Amino acid sequence: MKGIFIVPVLICLMLLIGCTQQTPPANNPPAGNQTPPSNQTQLTKENACTDSGGTVTTMLCCGSVGDFPDTCLIGACGCSPDNSHQVKACNCGEGKCWDDSKSRCVTQEMPSQPENETPSEPNLVDMSQIYKFDSVHSYTYEISTTAGGQMTKMNMSTSITADTVNGTAAWLEQTDMTVQGMGVTSKTWIDKVTYKCLETMTVMNYGGQVIEQPGQCPTEGPNSAERTGTTTPQLTPLGIESVTVPAGTFTAAKYSLENVTYWSATSVPVPLKIAYADGLVTMELVSYT
Repeated sequence: MKGIFIVPVLICLMLLIGCTQQTPPANNPPAGNQTPPSNQTQLTKENACTDSGGTVTTMLCCGSVGDFPDTCLIGACGCSPDNSHQVKACNCGEGKCWDDSKSRCVTQEMPSQPENETPSEPNLVDMSQIYKFDSVHSYTYEISTTAGGQMTKMNMSTSITADTVNGTAAWLEQTDMTVQGMGVTSKTWIDKVTYKCLETMTVMNYGGQVIEQPGQCPTEGPNSAERTGTTTPQLTPLGIESVTVPAGTFTAAKYSLENVTYWSATSVPVPLKIAYADGLVTMELVSYT
């Protein structure tokens, strides 16, 4: 039973360680200094998009945002799915973004260093800024794995609650799933301060029989039980780009840490996407509450 049921669960555990425009009356065409009708504005922006190398598409953006949002900025398309709607947008491709003030695709640039200052290392970002466990109750990822040349996908939902382990304040990640017909609940306790794994456990329910199996914390990665230090792991910024996941399309900040890449939006409490350096595993956000 261990080889069939426990190993897939432990692997999954390690992978987890989530303006309306005013249109003039139909009988009164706009004067030269007035805003043209919305359909004319859209057509103009569609042409500007394609003329500058982009493709007109749709994306999920905040409810107050209209068509063709500025994807060079962070925030306009970073709301939760429940507070978002579909709008027309310009997909400018990798390394570019739609600059609404210029009505064209431009090269995405990181802030430049002042000439009189010595170049410095990118400002590191605390992992608690992309995993905001105090602002989320649950989240679901679509996990894609490639083994033996075959792609496999599955959804995995996790709930977050506060707990303690031997007097240490912790976040409890609890994941419920079905593995080969058996109900499985995996639990991982993470130190609130250092994000190190404190304890793991797997609870299996098969044919009315409940079996609890202590697990082993990872020895690598940001949640490694062997990681030294008393602070939360720090991530290196890699830039800003548009990313599309089942939860929608977002303008995201991109980070790296220990051969893992993360995409994060400021308004979303868990990473939008996580990709492992070996290319075998990718996690994409489906939903969160």
